[in-house]
Amino acid sequence: MESSERELIKSVFAGDGEMAARMRAFDWSTTALGPVEQWPQALRTCMRIVLESGYAMAILWGPDYTCLYNDAYMPLIGTKHPWALGRAHALFPETWDFLKPTCQKVMKEVGGQAS
Repeated sequence: MESSERELIKSVFAGDGEMAARMRAFDWSTTALGPVEQWPQALRTCMRIVLESGYAMAILWGPDYTCLYNDAYMPLIGTKHPWALGRAHALFPETWDFLKPTCQKVMKEVGGQAS
């Protein structure tokens, strides 16, 4: 990994928390999001906000609704942590029937593609 890539990853996943460290070490190229250097600036900015927050926050991003979350969110998903990091919406099968229409509406309104 080049120096510029390492610096980008450090800036996107800044902080000393568990999730920041996990996200820095995670191979994002294995997800629908792809490598961090290909992420849109909006997602990078959202990640910094989420990781810096003391409130439980999660992002479902992209056509597969890839899950990204902060340390405060870990207790909410219980034993699904750390497996949940970078997983698609299948992380929430018990609530997906409820969440899917909302996610699809958001994707439609922002010009994304809903799956």
